Amino acid sequence: MVKAPPTISVRKKKQPVSQKRVALVLLSLVVTLTLSAMYLLWAQGPSITSAQPLGLMATYGPGINRLIRTKVPLQAKRWDYIIIYQSGTQAGNAATLAAGERLGGNLPGYADGIGRQQPVNFHFVVDNAHNVLRLPNGRLQRMPDGNLEVGSSWLYQQSTAPFYCWPDQRYNSYPLYGNVLGICLIGNVNHHPFSAAQIHCLAELTRALQRRLNIPASAVKFQWDYSGMATPAEQRLSTQFQRRLVR
Repeated sequence: MVKAPPTISVRKKKQPVSQKRVALVLLSLVVTLTLSAMYLLWAQGPSITSAQPLGLMATYGPGINRLIRTKVPLQAKRWDYIIIYQSGTQAGNAATLAAGERLGGNLPGYADGIGRQQPVNFHFVVDNAHNVLRLPNGRLQRMPDGNLEVGSSWLYQQSTAPFYCWPDQRYNSYPLYGNVLGICLIGNVNHHPFSAAQIHCLAELTRALQRRLNIPASAVKFQWDYSGMATPAEQRLSTQFQRRLVR
């Protein structure tokens, strides 16, 4: 019986690794990891807080639709109106409104300084340049002008919009609107016009809600539009904003 010849292994000479090939491999790895991280952040969405602060730039363009996602099924047929309120204060944010704090109050009939008002967890709050947010570590951080805060009342589809005469304490006993979304602008148009950043954020948010909930421009009102006693500054803002919505 003839035996097969033993297998002979021949060691080939190792070729040097191309630096160009290494660079391409590393670049492909970085791109893959970056795209994976971006997808995970998009899928997760914003975290839940009593009022989620969101940067101004994030509200531009189609990104606003991601920012107004809900944590429960959207009750689109429930919401018929959007009422835009003003805080009547020089400063504040969603947290101070929910706590009933008045920071530098300047509405007629109210004393300046820190006072109390009816607590409201608005669906959305548009901050001004005076908003200072307290971080979990205790440090204070100034938020950008026109920063959008999304309240838990929107995330969980709850009715929290107060009577249109808010924050007048004489109307605190009036029931909440069941079919109204409440947006609050920090400030008082009778003392100082709202900033361009605030109005831009408000317009982007309102249009997105109109599209999603099929709410016509005629059902978007400022709180003073229902009183019949709007000041010239308030009336001017209402007219200008309505024109902006129907463009």
